[in-house]
Amino acid sequence: MAEHDVAELRERLDTHRAEIDEQAKAGYLAEQAEQLFTALSTALGRWDDLDDTKRATLADAVLYVVDVEDAEHDADSPLGLQDDAAIVRSALRQVAPDIQV
Repeated sequence: MAEHDVAELRERLDTHRAEIDEQAKAGYLAEQAEQLFTALSTALGRWDDLDDTKRATLADAVLYVVDVEDAEHDADSPLGLQDDAAIVRSALRQVAPDIQV
């Protein structure tokens, strides 16, 4: 299992958030991005309380979100964050079920 640095994950998430904010053309995309980033940031705030399996799950979700070349490019269409949202919801169910997206 790969080890992940929470500071690096936060930095990558923040950088991607800034890119999405800049590229977002529709208010809906920006709102959806805000919900995803807030949920992931909240979950990352619990990093020290997570076991290795949950850390890996959360890290994988962050890395998927920051990958703009995933199933649907994040800022190219209104559907761009839907695949990201599905991944985040799945990860949060395992890691922090009280955090909703």
